[in-house]
Amino acid sequence: RNTEDYLKAFPDPFYDNLFVTLSHRLNSNIILSIYNINGELMLKEVINPEKKDILKIATRNWRSGLYLISIQSKQTSKSLKVIKIS
Repeated sequence: RNTEDYLKAFPDPFYDNLFVTLSHRLNSNIILSIYNINGELMLKEVINPEKKDILKIATRNWRSGLYLISIQSKQTSKSLKVIKIS
């Protein structure tokens, strides 16, 4: 399956807030991680499968550049790249 079947992030590019949606197909705990271009972990959160609404992530203090969003669950491991602008 495509990454978009499991994970979506918008807007791209993003500014002060990044929104992430996770698929209803994921029925176990999900580990959401976001890394900057240098590999530094910016956010790590364990998400309960019943609470998969749109996640709003405040990014005002993050630097401009490329970020990698990664999810891991029992079913899959997916990632996608997004860009922050200032």
